[in-house]
Amino acid sequence: MADAEVDTRSAQQKSADVDFASMAEAETTNFDKERAEKAFQEVNEQREAARREEIMRKLALARVQVDENDVQRLAYHLDLPINDADTLLREHNGDLAAALAAFVDTSVAPNPASA
Repeated sequence: MADAEVDTRSAQQKSADVDFASMAEAETTNFDKERAEKAFQEVNEQREAARREEIMRKLALARVQVDENDVQRLAYHLDLPINDADTLLREHNGDLAAALAAFVDTSVAPNPASA
């Protein structure tokens, strides 16, 4: 009978150990799931904010008046697609000289010798 009691206790202990391990694993899984959901929510919020910001930027640029001849000049002389030339000019409030200067400043690689 003593052997039967030991076997029963052993079985009960193993069962309790398995239950505890299952609970610990479930808590870890839930914790990771909650962290992942929070991270996804933050990423989605950041994407949404960036999307709204880009829409506002495009609306502001659309309000800028540009001379179509200036767009054509930029496109021709800088070898840019018309849409890119139009955006560049709008980003500089229709100022052709400022748009050209900005394009040249960003397209020229810095000279390592002067650094």
